[in-house]
Amino acid sequence: MGGQTKPLTGWKPFDIPLSVKSENNHSGEMDVTVCIAAMCDENIIFAVSDQMLTAGDIQFQPQHMKAIDVTTSILALIAGDAGFQAELFNDLSAKVNFAVRQPDAPWLKVQEVAEAYVACHNAARNKRIEARLLSPLGLTYETFLSQQRNLAPELVSQVAQEMVAFDVPFCSTIFCGVDETGAHIFTVNGGKLSCEDNVGFSAIGSGGRHAESLLMTAEHSRSEPLADTLFRIFSAKKRAEVAPGVGDRTNLFMVGPALGSLVPVRTDVLDSLERLFKKQMQSERKALEKIHVEVREYIDEINRQAQEQHAQQAAAAKPPATD
Repeated sequence: MGGQTKPLTGWKPFDIPLSVKSENNHSGEMDVTVCIAAMCDENIIFAVSDQMLTAGDIQFQPQHMKAIDVTTSILALIAGDAGFQAELFNDLSAKVNFAVRQPDAPWLKVQEVAEAYVACHNAARNKRIEARLLSPLGLTYETFLSQQRNLAPELVSQVAQEMVAFDVPFCSTIFCGVDETGAHIFTVNGGKLSCEDNVGFSAIGSGGRHAESLLMTAEHSRSEPLADTLFRIFSAKKRAEVAPGVGDRTNLFMVGPALGSLVPVRTDVLDSLERLFKKQMQSERKALEKIHVEVREYIDEINRQAQEQHAQQAAAAKPPATD
């Protein structure tokens, strides 16, 4: 269907800044960013990210966004090594373009795109393994597998262990959007794919846990009202700004319920959400100050009662006066 291919004609995978990397993260390390996606009850997904990038000990917020419109129905939110992500999305864009340009091509499923990304990740890892471990031995993947019986067992065991333990730059990606089966969210962390449809949200990056904490505390689910979800995901991003490397600039997107409905949220809406968030923070500070006063009064009362009890016990323990 032509509708899902429209953004790809002008989409440039190299919009991911190739010269900037998140400190060449490897498996298990946290990316200095925050990206969040959340569903609501109308088969709609909101997705939000910051713009902060890290290069060595320098952090800045360029105009490059961490959101990539894979199709008009599917959005990718990226974190991790920017150069490696660019390589993966170059390969993914070729797969997507080939798929949607087939005659009578159906709308791509969110899961299909996420699985294609994982395949690109695995292929990139295998290419590096072949160049780093096998090529110096005059081998390829095919020859290593076919000639194992002719190689020394110790060499085969050592190479196999190094292949299993081989690390590539760590990347996290959220794929969210709608297809003919509804709204979906998938997360890929270090090449491992998970479906977040039952949870109803996903967050990645150094601010991810802050965002997840807010969404879990709010007991967010995919059946939440649209307005609640919109403000909640914006609040989750703003509160995640306390995490290292999370920028204060915000990009917000909406997709669903119709196919081909991916759009950025307007600037005036972001400004209104910012104003409401600040109002909420002021209310929370005032409420917290009131609670602190009440707690201090409570503690003072406990201390007063303890002093009275101590005085009474001291008076009771004092021996009676004698004539």
